[in-house]
Amino acid sequence: MASLQMFIFALLLVYSQSVPTQFSKPGCPEKCGNLTIPYPFGIGKECYFDDEFEISCNSSTHVASLPALGGLNIQKISQENIVVDAFNLPFLFNKTTGENLDGPLLGEIDGSHYHYSNTQNKLVSFGCDTFAYIQDYSSRQIVSECATFCNDGNNSSFSDLGHCEADLISHPGKQFRAWMHTMNTPKKL
Repeated sequence: MASLQMFIFALLLVYSQSVPTQFSKPGCPEKCGNLTIPYPFGIGKECYFDDEFEISCNSSTHVASLPALGGLNIQKISQENIVVDAFNLPFLFNKTTGENLDGPLLGEIDGSHYHYSNTQNKLVSFGCDTFAYIQDYSSRQIVSECATFCNDGNNSSFSDLGHCEADLISHPGKQFRAWMHTMNTPKKL
């Protein structure tokens, strides 16, 4: 039997390129909706430092996104960091065997100016009797982990689901894997 569990990894990226900081370049759009776009980021050709700082602005929704990172939507942007939409992905696993049906998630920003913030990101997991963790892809070091537990009975609403949050205990590097497993805890008789 498959069981749907949810894993969330809020994502704050910090860029590590030394470039002069200023407001948008002259002649370039300064805003996408309510979001002010500071240089080295920019909207339109020759308005950004290099391709990794290109911002795409949807003209109908006024939502800014970062094409270099798969089009993640931007929530906040400053000259020091950029906050993009969280990974909010369902995991499917066999509740009896605990086997992940989809394998691990893989977050990758390898080869870019960006790195994950270990002080501003959290691992958040919803589900019953699960163990979730984030592992640095290269070192295999676990950088965050948490477990959820639920009361016996049918969980009929979202508020009945187990929930856990954990800070990242170390820097996750440029690539990470996220895992979620059932703990197959025995039920009370």
